[in-house]
Order: sequence, then structure tokens, then C-alpha cells
Amino acid sequence: MKQFFTVILFCTLLLLEGCGGGKAPLLGPKTWKGIAFTVEPRPSPPRVGMNEFILIANRDGKKPVVDLVVSYRVDENSDWQQAIQDGFSGVYRRAIHVSDPKNGVLKVQIRKINKEAEYKGIDEEKDTVIEFPLNQIRK
Repeated sequence: MKQFFTVILFCTLLLLEGCGGGKAPLLGPKTWKGIAFTVEPRPSPPRVGMNEFILIANRDGKKPVVDLVVSYRVDENSDWQQAIQDGFSGVYRRAIHVSDPKNGVLKVQIRKINKEAEYKGIDEEKDTVIEFPLNQIRK
């Protein structure tokens, strides 16, 4: 009897794994100053209401970029909402309100913190805004 329940549990878990759909849908990638940015929306596709956006920043496909200040907004009239860095993993997350997921564009403000350049007075591009149309999700 115990083996029967073990087999049933194993088969159920195996079937549930097949429902996952593989990789999570993504927005991007886009690049700036040699850094690749990809966004994973949750839920996916985005819906009206609060949605979490997870930005992954890396260099050379594997090195996390941790010296950034990242902010999001979808509505041009709304304030920038600063994302929270998830440790030193190059992952920045924040939940923001989406009112029009079909026509909306996630705007990501990237500010690079380079203390050495600031100290030496080097004038370099320190920030940009990258746009990710919410209706262009790829797998």
C-alpha cells in the first residue's frame, strides 16, 4: 500500500512538472554600455493591476552587474519607483501598477554608480532609460 501511494505521488509530481511551460517569458534583452538587460514580468503576460518586474543585468552573459540604481515606471505621468537589488546577483525587482498591459511600455531608468570615476572627475554617461514594450514577450 505504501508503494502504491509513492508511485501515485511520483506520477502526480511528474505530471505537474509538465505544466510549467519551460522557461519563463522575458522582455528583452537590451544592452547599454556592454551590459545586457532582460526583464521577467510576473504574472506573465502582465495584467491590469500590480505586476512584479525582475530585471537581470549581466555582462558577458554571466557576470552580474551590481553597481546600478534601477527604477521603473509604465505611465509617463507617474513617479519612478526604485527597484530593490536582490543581493549581489545583478537582479533588481519591484512591483508597480500597470493600467494598460497591451499598449504599455515598461521604462527602466538605469543609473550606474562609479565612485572611482566620480572621484577622479571623469565625465561619463551615467544613466539611461531603456524601454520594454509589454506586448513583446518572448520565451
